Amino acid sequence: MNPLYVEWNLLGVFPLPNEAEAEFVARAERLLASARPVSAEWSWAFSYLQSMWGVLPTWVPLTFSNRGLSIWEGGCCWIDASGAQIQLRLRLKDREALLLGLCSRQDIFVHEVVHALRFGLQGDKWEEWLAHMTSKSLWRRVLGPWVQSSFEVWTLFMSLWLAWLMSPMWAFLTVGLCSYFSVRLMWRHYVLSKAAYYLQRWIGDATSVRSLLLRMSDREIELWSTNRFTTTDDFSSLRWQVFQRSYIHTAQI
Repeated sequence: MNPLYVEWNLLGVFPLPNEAEAEFVARAERLLASARPVSAEWSWAFSYLQSMWGVLPTWVPLTFSNRGLSIWEGGCCWIDASGAQIQLRLRLKDREALLLGLCSRQDIFVHEVVHALRFGLQGDKWEEWLAHMTSKSLWRRVLGPWVQSSFEVWTLFMSLWLAWLMSPMWAFLTVGLCSYFSVRLMWRHYVLSKAAYYLQRWIGDATSVRSLLLRMSDREIELWSTNRFTTTDDFSSLRWQVFQRSYIHTAQI
């Protein structure tokens, strides 16, 4: 295996499931061509990403605009065939600005970086959980993924509006949605913690565990949560050769 692949992985560009080696090389060279030096104003964010996820994604494009953002959103990650681009709200150009008095632009940026790094994994079941793990606030890490999308937020608001204006019977819809979101939150926290537990037993290094979870597909996380992944053919793929060389070269199966 080319040792350059390990360097690319540490920059946040890694082989995707079922991606041929030639396709990976072409994609990595295209993405890393836009890498730039880390500016002083973003040094904390990139230092935090390195310590939290073992990654230095200086190639991810960043723009400031309010286009397409809901009123409560400080930023988003736009995905297309060529890659991912992070967009932050225009007012966050000010280094001292806070979103709703709570979140700094650095907090929002590191959250959106998780989405940018996982853009090719084609699975969003765990993405909000991993993105909220970047928060320095315990309550946001735990409760942040309660809703996963703008659609879920608007559906909840609509159920509250219908219950208030039309009939209290609509409150059953609100209660049902809240119950579903809460059960989903607890279950996925449990599954993710089980995957981390088995990885921790195998690797013994918390930073490497987080680094692997960031790069794992939904299927891989679910298999690790039941300690079955190392028995699959996926373990011998280029993708997992890179991961083993990067994080678990000393681990014993």
